Amino acid sequence: MNRCPGCGVAAKPQFRFCPECGAPIVAPPRLHAGARGGSAGRKRAASTAAARRAAAPAERKQVTVLLCDLCGSTEQVANFDPEQAQAHLERAIEMMRAGVEEFGGTVVQIRGDGLLALFGAPVAQEDHALRACLAGIGIHRRSGAALTEHSAGAGAGAGSAAPATPTPM
Repeated sequence: MNRCPGCGVAAKPQFRFCPECGAPIVAPPRLHAGARGGSAGRKRAASTAAARRAAAPAERKQVTVLLCDLCGSTEQVANFDPEQAQAHLERAIEMMRAGVEEFGGTVVQIRGDGLLALFGAPVAQEDHALRACLAGIGIHRRSGAALTEHSAGAGAGAGSAAPATPTPM
């Protein structure tokens, strides 16, 4: 028997919704034959977390995504020692992060020589697209002054999304 994540009532395995409160019921994950299961507590916690995610309605927001990348980074660090290359990339990422945070954005991912930032989530901003554009322009200007040979490129896209709460980096 499955349990409702909302009210805890036992429900038959074939039920997709709780007969008491109507909440969606997520069946516990099934292991294939020969798979070794972990502790029952971990399985229960994973299935409860999945049920909460499925039951919680996603809040739609207007967001703008800003992607920044260090242009020509491979050529820039080709003649550097590994430590120098890492320090160069860290300075560039920190400069990009400061530009995003200056305009109220949230850095949600850093990959190699670039980062991905959200404007308008988790905190809604009426002028999220403008903020993202200003951050991109600021990053581009700063990178030209700070990194001399090459600069950072930035691109933005806006639209409706139901983002999970991003974890700031």
